[in-house]
Amino acid sequence: MSSKKLGKIYADGRFYKKKHDGVSRYATEITVQLCKKYEVVAISNNKIIIPNELISEKNFKLLQFPLLNFIPGTIFISLFLPFFYIFSKCSFIGFCHTIPFFGFKNRLLVVHDIVAYKYPETMSFFGNLLTRLFFPLSLLSAKNIVSVSEFTSIELSSNFNIRSKIHVARNAVDKNVFYKQNHFNTNSQNINFILTVGTIEPRKNLFALISSYEEVVELELYSGDLYIVGASGWKNKKLHDYVKLSPYSDKIHFLGFLSDQDLNILYNKCDVFVSPSLYEGFSIPPVEAYCAGCKVIASKYSEIPYLNLSANMYIYDPKRNNLTNLILHVLNHKEEVIKDNGELNDLSWKNSSEIFFKLLS
Repeated sequence: MSSKKLGKIYADGRFYKKKHDGVSRYATEITVQLCKKYEVVAISNNKIIIPNELISEKNFKLLQFPLLNFIPGTIFISLFLPFFYIFSKCSFIGFCHTIPFFGFKNRLLVVHDIVAYKYPETMSFFGNLLTRLFFPLSLLSAKNIVSVSEFTSIELSSNFNIRSKIHVARNAVDKNVFYKQNHFNTNSQNINFILTVGTIEPRKNLFALISSYEEVVELELYSGDLYIVGASGWKNKKLHDYVKLSPYSDKIHFLGFLSDQDLNILYNKCDVFVSPSLYEGFSIPPVEAYCAGCKVIASKYSEIPYLNLSANMYIYDPKRNNLTNLILHVLNHKEEVIKDNGELNDLSWKNSSEIFFKLLS
């Protein structure tokens, strides 16, 4: 790939963070690749937190409008920003469901999911309202739409009838970061635990996981702990209150946000990784856990079934399956040895960025 820059592109800067969630990870990793050929200018009316991966990137720039920080970000990007770039010949990338409705030569919309239409009750009222108002207009305004998964592409097509301009550029996992570790510090404490990773919010279906965990412990079929990793999101007070009153509260641990390196250690050490989510646009943690060689239970309503992973991957349907029985089955099932036969090699940020390069050219 040539190192020569082809020009400047602008991007919605609200989704760059140091503590990555799925959207932030996608925005950051795609931007790292885009900076090899473009100058990428991140725009926001609030402070942009530069992720570590982009701090030293000379082709990554910031453009902030602090005097307009009283305007909700979605409204700023959609309605106010275009007036500053009404005749711009540059491209704009909306990394999460929102783009300027006019201005810019090429407006590219990235869609991670359609949760607002499938599970609106799992979102904040204001977040859902803004999505409902601005997302359909962004779909119409976009020259092209990038879906982060085949699953979301199908969901978009069936709900909005826009298949002709949808392109799939999948989320990815770095197998140099998430991998099977064969040796650990022999002095480290040996603790059995079930693991889940994700933002603490209703869509993750953690009530179901915690209830199943309590059941297997009460039946004396499992003696380990439950580790819940992830930043606090929204609508989770009832969940925390429930755990405080649980007879096994001392065995249920909220660990907060962890680095990728610490996550990989937990993936390697856990007895089983469980992602019982009601709905995911992609679902990165199960793939990370799979690369680390552990047993994985992942929701059917995600990209996981489309990846055709074999050993140690179990699909859970939150509408039909009994999670307790599935956890017991997986815990008692002999772990298969995963050999790296090139599986998931096509799932890379470089490959996904090629879709963006084609659409931006």
